Amino acid sequence: MDGTWNGLPHYKPSDPAFRNTLFWWHEGYDWRTDNPPNLSVTGRRLDAPAPPLATDEHANAGWTSDQNHAFMLAGIFIPTPGCWQITGDYKGDRLTFVVLVR
Repeated sequence: MDGTWNGLPHYKPSDPAFRNTLFWWHEGYDWRTDNPPNLSVTGRRLDAPAPPLATDEHANAGWTSDQNHAFMLAGIFIPTPGCWQITGDYKGDRLTFVVLVR
């Protein structure tokens, strides 16, 4: 992986923003007591001025066949191609990464 997201879809044909869904995991997250999860996702473009990244109204819970190891899903809308810094914050624990959107 080279940190590039190529060919992201548009949520609607009339909407120029690029859509992606991010999966987040946090030790101790319990979908039964924190649903929807208290996860916030923010983003800003690093290489040029742009509106901030937008998100769905709230994150959602997800799990596979093992409901004791749930994860969080967050829908994001990236307004322009470019270099983006994205940060997830769950109860004060933050994870930040940088991705190039083409």
